[in-house]
Amino acid sequence: MRFNYLCRVGRAYWTMYLCPVLLIVALYAVMALIGMVAINTGSISVSLILGIVGFVAFLAGLASVQGIVAALNHDLYINNMSYGSLPFKAELSKKSFIKMVLISFLIMLPFLIVAGMLIGTLFVSIFYSIAMGMTDPEMLNSMMAGNMLNIFLTFLVLLFGALVSSAYLVVAQRNYVFGQTKLGEKLRLKSTMSTGSFLGLTLTNT
Repeated sequence: MRFNYLCRVGRAYWTMYLCPVLLIVALYAVMALIGMVAINTGSISVSLILGIVGFVAFLAGLASVQGIVAALNHDLYINNMSYGSLPFKAELSKKSFIKMVLISFLIMLPFLIVAGMLIGTLFVSIFYSIAMGMTDPEMLNSMMAGNMLNIFLTFLVLLFGALVSSAYLVVAQRNYVFGQTKLGEKLRLKSTMSTGSFLGLTLTNT
């Protein structure tokens, strides 16, 4: 019994290259439009509100792009594969992939907040020093040296947050894809991988 894979090359190009590029261009076009509106309002409060709206829209758009691309790639791989005469079939929802990406973003958010608290004081100090015209390299180097521990802790927090977030996303997508996949009409695949065990493996590898 042999596995087989049959797929049109044009569909592969669309899934792997053209569709992601078009989605990214569309996302940045929307962001550029929001930015132009914010600049032309002439009101600081309205610009601030539009900035917050734009940031939220960017995160939602980025999650949508990642989710759609992930769904298309898994669909391309699974629904063109067969085992003997039995085809693999998977009904994959783009909404489910987008939801998983959004959750991974939310998992990363507390780590970003903690990292911002650790490094925020340094950035504020550097900003005020430059604004006041104090650009002496020795003074700036001294400020950096005095915050080396915070810089190092910030890096660790961001790294750990990225590992936790990505571990959730990999496991969630894997379990969902396998759970939606059937071989023929009677056999259904299943994955029970847990985020904790995969995170432990990722941490030790890192």
